[in-house]
Amino acid sequence: MAEKGSWDEGGGTGREPGPDRDRAGPGTDSGSSSGAGGPSRKGFNPAWLLVPALGLLLGGMGIASMNRGPAPQSAPTVTVTGPDATVVRPVAPIGTSTTAPGCDLAFVSTSIRPPVQRIQNDQTGGYLDAPSGQDFVAVETTLTNSGTEGCYATAGYQRAYTSGNTYYTGNGEAGGQLSGGRAVAQSIPAGKSVKGAYVFQVPTGSQVSSVRLRSNGSEQWTIVNVG
Repeated sequence: MAEKGSWDEGGGTGREPGPDRDRAGPGTDSGSSSGAGGPSRKGFNPAWLLVPALGLLLGGMGIASMNRGPAPQSAPTVTVTGPDATVVRPVAPIGTSTTAPGCDLAFVSTSIRPPVQRIQNDQTGGYLDAPSGQDFVAVETTLTNSGTEGCYATAGYQRAYTSGNTYYTGNGEAGGQLSGGRAVAQSIPAGKSVKGAYVFQVPTGSQVSSVRLRSNGSEQWTIVNVG
């Protein structure tokens, strides 16, 4: 009987010898692929099937990597905070509520007077007393309209700051005791200048640090600081 081929010598069929092979029938050579003298087949290793599969896997990963763009970057979140403001809201001012397109108003030669408890009417000679715990602060300024239309700059649109973000709007009744206060209650004609005055009512003992003046509804302020 022919000698069986071993797994290591390459004479087998690619299957590891087992009981079924040992029971081969008579005349069957389990160690040869053909009859005696025929060429034997080389041993087959199943691991060889993994080589092309691994190549396909790596190639697919490379293509996926090429098609995948850079990860999108999220925009940073910015939080802006600021101090709380104590605001005294203005009453409805006299005059227009928005700036006329042809209005070009400037405030010059502005001065801030010390606080007083009463204001004398320059026409009648009478006095207007500030409420208990309050003072009046008068601001005198010259308003010049260099535009092509009349401008309003009434008391309710002006501000006097005492500290931080605390401000007070002009008091139309107190301002009306002065000729300058009556002047700014009217429209300022184009190409004209007037001597105006604003009066602010503030708590007794507080100090006005600055005033901000503007035409009605304008976002452009003329800022005058004390000292």
